[in-house]
Amino acid sequence: MAELGIDYSQPQSNQEDWLPLEYFDDTEYDCREPEEWISYGEQPDGSFIPIPGKGLYRDKDGLGTWRPVLINGYDKEAERYTG
Repeated sequence: MAELGIDYSQPQSNQEDWLPLEYFDDTEYDCREPEEWISYGEQPDGSFIPIPGKGLYRDKDGLGTWRPVLINGYDKEAERYTG
């Protein structure tokens, strides 16, 4: 995203200027359901190996950077992966 000039390190302070997430979070074309993604970490012996991904991390100053994350679940009510 940095190559395209998109910089999450300086978030806008006025949330009224933000676009709704729904415009970007269209799941119509997802190739798998969240439960299917999580099933890739489930092992035959019942253990779970977290699934690698990337997540937006905000530090104490609110600056955002993309960092590696290990996904270990999915919260269906919040529609959010956990890791």
